[in-house]
Amino acid sequence: MVICPSCGSENSTGAKFCSECGTRLGSAARAIEERKIVTVVFCDLVGSTARAERLDPEDVRAQLSSYHARVRSELERHGGTVEKFIGDAVVAVFGAPRVHEDDAERAVRAALAIREWAVEEDAVDVRLAVNTGEALVSVDARADAGEGLVAGDVINTAARLQTAAPVNGILVGEKTYRATEQRIDYRSHAPVAAKGKQEPVLAWEAVSARSMFGVDVDLKPMMRLVGRRRELDQLLDALARARAEREPQLVTIVGVPGMGKSRLVSELSVALAAEPDLIRWRQGRSLPYGEGVTYWALGEMVKAEAGILESDPAPVAEAKLRDAVVRTCSDQDVEWLRAMLQPLVGIGDDGLAGDRRGEAFAAWRRFLEGLAAEGPTVLVFEDLHWADDGLLDFVDTLVDWATAVPLLVVATARPELLARRPHWGGGKTNAATLSLAPLSESETAELVHAILERSVLPANVQSAVLARSGGNPLYAEEFARMVAERGDPDSVDELEVPDSLQGLIAARLDSLTRTEKDVLQDASVLGKVFWPGALTTDGRGGSELEEALRTLERKEFVRRERRSAVEDEPQYAFRHVLVRDVAYAQIPRGIRAERHEQVADWIGTRVRGEDAAELLAYHYANALEYSRVAGRDATALHARARLALRDAGRRAVALSAFVNADRFFKEALELTAEDDPDWPGLVLEHAEAAIYVDISNDRLLVRARPLFAGDVHDAARAEMVLGEYRWLRGDQNGAGEHFRAAEPFAEAMTDEGAKLQVLANLGRFAMLADESERAVALAREALALAEKRGRDDLRAHALNSIGVARVQSGDQEGLGDLEASREITRGIGGPEYIRACGNLASVLTSLGQLRRSAELHQEALEIAREIGYDEPTRWLSTEIAWDHLLVGDWTQAHRIVDDLILGFEAAPYWIEPQTRVCRARMLVAEGAVGDAVTDADRAVEFSRGSGFQSVCGPLAFRARLHAELGEHDDARRVLEELLSAWTETRSGYIDNWPIDAWFAARSTQKEAQLQWAIETVGIVVPWVDAATALVRHDFVAAAATLEGMGAIAMAAEVRMWAGEWLEEHGRPSDASVQLERSLTFWHSVSAPAYSRRCESLLAAAS
Repeated sequence: MVICPSCGSENSTGAKFCSECGTRLGSAARAIEERKIVTVVFCDLVGSTARAERLDPEDVRAQLSSYHARVRSELERHGGTVEKFIGDAVVAVFGAPRVHEDDAERAVRAALAIREWAVEEDAVDVRLAVNTGEALVSVDARADAGEGLVAGDVINTAARLQTAAPVNGILVGEKTYRATEQRIDYRSHAPVAAKGKQEPVLAWEAVSARSMFGVDVDLKPMMRLVGRRRELDQLLDALARARAEREPQLVTIVGVPGMGKSRLVSELSVALAAEPDLIRWRQGRSLPYGEGVTYWALGEMVKAEAGILESDPAPVAEAKLRDAVVRTCSDQDVEWLRAMLQPLVGIGDDGLAGDRRGEAFAAWRRFLEGLAAEGPTVLVFEDLHWADDGLLDFVDTLVDWATAVPLLVVATARPELLARRPHWGGGKTNAATLSLAPLSESETAELVHAILERSVLPANVQSAVLARSGGNPLYAEEFARMVAERGDPDSVDELEVPDSLQGLIAARLDSLTRTEKDVLQDASVLGKVFWPGALTTDGRGGSELEEALRTLERKEFVRRERRSAVEDEPQYAFRHVLVRDVAYAQIPRGIRAERHEQVADWIGTRVRGEDAAELLAYHYANALEYSRVAGRDATALHARARLALRDAGRRAVALSAFVNADRFFKEALELTAEDDPDWPGLVLEHAEAAIYVDISNDRLLVRARPLFAGDVHDAARAEMVLGEYRWLRGDQNGAGEHFRAAEPFAEAMTDEGAKLQVLANLGRFAMLADESERAVALAREALALAEKRGRDDLRAHALNSIGVARVQSGDQEGLGDLEASREITRGIGGPEYIRACGNLASVLTSLGQLRRSAELHQEALEIAREIGYDEPTRWLSTEIAWDHLLVGDWTQAHRIVDDLILGFEAAPYWIEPQTRVCRARMLVAEGAVGDAVTDADRAVEFSRGSGFQSVCGPLAFRARLHAELGEHDDARRVLEELLSAWTETRSGYIDNWPIDAWFAARSTQKEAQLQWAIETVGIVVPWVDAATALVRHDFVAAAATLEGMGAIAMAAEVRMWAGEWLEEHGRPSDASVQLERSLTFWHSVSAPAYSRRCESLLAAAS
């Protein structure tokens, strides 16, 4: 007979399991033990002994059962196993029997959830401890049957830490702290002198999770969800699809105010918080400030991930951001991502000037992909109808570019978003829009009854509520709260039911005391989220304010949030933005002016400067406007508003949000007289930003130009900007005048950082203008400064300009500079490396090294796609199409250029001429001459005036096409334009265009002029060697040169022309050899026109 060690029952000899409880018996019950790293949570009630003395034993048991049940549910929800209850203490283990890679984090989050519950419960206080260490684990133990799961000092240490924890506090041991410090915020704590320990135990106090959320998430809905279960299921299904397919999903929730968008998001967060797996949730809101604060919602998400507070000084914020980037992304991209993310969190940027929106989008996507790669991630963009256009563009493309990650993007918006962006989310298989319909009458009644906790309303009242609510849940909720606030539900039939939702909210506001209403109105000036520190005005004391906020929270006008974005300040939010809107609308304009000014002053002292720029601009501008309307003296506000608008423009520039920057600077200029000393500087900053909005925006700067004479720094900037405006308008000569005028100012600059930027840009423009000697000199001066200041990005740019200029002037040693630039950018990563690869590839193409050039094009494109950097993909794709064309893969070449040109019809791009020439070359060979002419004409029209590098290829091909069509006068005219520009610029930018130029020259008896141009420019590269051989009519040598480079298609054209020439000169057998080889190629690429031409010539030769 065998006695069960668990229940004491007798079992027959040889039984393996107890017949009563199923416990293993005999040899089968031998424990399976392993050494494992586990995390232990120890939770104990505070003051339970004293309470037990005063209570009946049954009451004590009831209290403990409720406490045990709640603590167990939180521990198990986070993936832990409750090992034992010891009176009012609970011990749980994470990491046994089931292991998660984030067990320590789960344990701390569970402790935080227990602490949060205890704080909200009356008469419940706890002490908690979390400790990680090695333990002996009984793998097959059954904790629910009372069997011991773990043994070791890790439990004893947790118990000692728990006794030292403050009331409603959580202490953690060193290993737990080290494992979770990137995800949990801690404060320091004195080492614990633990009983039985020779040395004090190091301890930290857990403060909060490094927010799983961003902002404005209510995890405790006040009532059950009514009428929205289907929509919630659709959101959950979208997340399930994102997780199963590792494919991003976009769901946009659209509804009029009060229809339940925020409530639905809140329900989703509650559902996900109950899941055993940790799901990262980041949430940000767009502010209702004018045309939106630039990328504010995205910035809130990044700040939440990094644990950055609005009140953090810039060095602290920068360190937190860097830590977040390091733990999220690969080493190679850290510096690039950090630089691109800095403006989002209000730190500023130190990179190159110019439009870097595409690069910024790529970096931001890369960062969010990194988060989602760690585990399922939900991004919630609230109130997207208030977002700036830049944020809408980013969100709309996020799910297109992000790949292979479980990411759900949720957007909430009013219908105005779809009016503004009719095609929002359109055409995406991974996007859906949920339009929230009004509740039915039965659902509306159910909601009201649930809030009032009564099943019946007087018929006349219920009828009025149903009619006037229009199925709007917020109306029903506000009505029910108004009834509840009367304190006499039985008198509900005496209520006057307001006609509108706004009227209903206003009626509720009128029921508040004067102090409560003043507090709510003051808070409304800040927006949906506010802090008490900004409300202590008009002599209102702190205790009075606290009492008013508690009352407003109890009446469900506002709620206190779990985390605050401002250190040592609690954060509150309006339960619905409509409550804020109605409260704000009731404030007289004169008082609004005072309140906006007071809010701006408070923000200026508590929020990091650059991050507050647009908020300050909004509040000071409103204060100024309302002061004017109210007839108040606004002299002081005038200057503060102007400075705030200027700073907002600068922040927008840092984010490449140039439309917003243009608006802010224009508003600042409207507040600035032309005789004001600040006017020229504002004009300059506006022109620098507005160039990306409208290339005619330099009129004011032209007027202000003489005013910069006394400031070499601003004078240099002004000449550079005016030059860029001229360049973009196709006036290369005018641009050059401004660039040359900038040089003496640059030389006199004492600010080395600013001087470096100007010199680097001067070198780049000189290189693009084929002024190679000047480009090298300027870029070398920039290089020396970049090395001195440790600016690797500008070192790489300078070396790039030097390398290209040297090679284009015939000095192939410039390749070494380009290789050095590429090596530097390999460490920087991202777009800098893409540019270096692309520019090196272009130079290698010019030098005839087509195979390596093609490899670099492909490498750069793959990196661009990997990081989601859209801007260079069209340029690189065109280069790759040319690579395919030259080697004979015309199917791929056609696919690429056809797709690109389709896109150019909607959005022209600088590489379009080269793309069209690529397609036109194939179309001619295929017999579609009319389409080829259209492409060629468009290419010339687009590129003429943009400099020799842009126009040389289109001009050469158009001259050749005229010649092929027998239009010799036109061919001669275009060829002369080409050769004149070449000999004038002496450009070393050479690829296949000299071959086309020869064909036009041969057809128009201009071969001597071509030879003269070649000798005048004096550049020796394989393309020119081939053209020189053609001038000598050494077709075989020319074809061999082209084939040696890898330009197989060009060689086939040369052999076809050779066949014509040889047959004309009485050498039919030699002609046949060349034509046979050419025909083989045309057959392989399915080019019927050139195939027929070769076949016809072969027939004549035979």
